[in-house]
Amino acid sequence: IYIFELLRRFLLNLPAKIKQILLLTDFEIVKFSKQKRLYAGIVVVLMLIFLCSVGFYMRKMGLTPHSKDKFQGRLINEFINATAVSVTVLFPAIYVLIPMLMGIFSAGSMAGEFEDGKIRTLSLRPVSRFDILLAKFICMSFYSYLFLFILLVFSYLCGGIMFGFSGDVFIFGPAFSGKGAELFIINEKIAFTRLLLSYFLPVFRLCRCVACSLCFLL
Repeated sequence: IYIFELLRRFLLNLPAKIKQILLLTDFEIVKFSKQKRLYAGIVVVLMLIFLCSVGFYMRKMGLTPHSKDKFQGRLINEFINATAVSVTVLFPAIYVLIPMLMGIFSAGSMAGEFEDGKIRTLSLRPVSRFDILLAKFICMSFYSYLFLFILLVFSYLCGGIMFGFSGDVFIFGPAFSGKGAELFIINEKIAFTRLLLSYFLPVFRLCRCVACSLCFLL
């Protein structure tokens, strides 16, 4: 209760301009949470996790055309775990899937308001176009973080249930290790920390994707 009281006092002491942007952002977040496209995006992210996990499982069980490769089969059996699955799912998500979803959502957010005439209602209020655009940027950035969080939690849980949570991690290429190695094994003690960092750093890239999507629509 004391924390909420401090937060309330802090918000009351904010300048009017910041209050206005926060209210617009809250309005955008609540409005977007009621749209079906948000839940469709969440389903797409979960489908990516499911398909990657099934692919790993098929390789482990010898159900793929390349399963006869004993070296790769041994690596998969010994080093594939929750962390490896989360990292594998991350790269197609941050380079293709989530930026594509954010572009679609940003376009729908702007085009929908022009189509429904809501933008005219906003323009009648003492709100600048920059404030509206900033509120949309914060809203879309928030949901991109939400997709990233969902990706981390569900991929880690799915990989852990199917392959276990502990063990060293085997990574193809320099994507996770930051080194120019074709194959790299990361110790279990630092693997989870590296995993969290690999999910935290793309946040800035997703912000740029959201900004580019909104600016393109102006």
